[in-house]
Amino acid sequence: MSSSEEKTAAPVPTEPAGSAMEKGHSKWASLCAANAGAAEEDESIAFGGADEVQLVSSPYQKMLAIAANLAILTELTIAMFFAAQAGDDFQPAFLKLFFTMLIPTLFIWIVAKKLLTRHERRQAKK
Repeated sequence: MSSSEEKTAAPVPTEPAGSAMEKGHSKWASLCAANAGAAEEDESIAFGGADEVQLVSSPYQKMLAIAANLAILTELTIAMFFAAQAGDDFQPAFLKLFFTMLIPTLFIWIVAKKLLTRHERRQAKK
């Protein structure tokens, strides 16, 4: 890549000496600078110390996230359709329908992600 095509991290704001940046926010600024290109490099973000969060660890988790997003969009569409037919009671009908469908979807997604992560860790140990 040429120098004009290279991706650069966003500049870290600087403040005068004795400012809040020096008194405790410098750690936050350094973490922001360190994480600026993390998603592009290895798809993980460090939160200080040894903590690291994997955003996506496998193609199966990507498919699970896409499926959950499609399910939520479908639920949103269905809730909007039936709430529009309710007339003056649009807001209560929409909220009742949407959250009634959303909560089980989120629960299933969280359980499936945990099971998938557990399975992937077992496979990695073998």
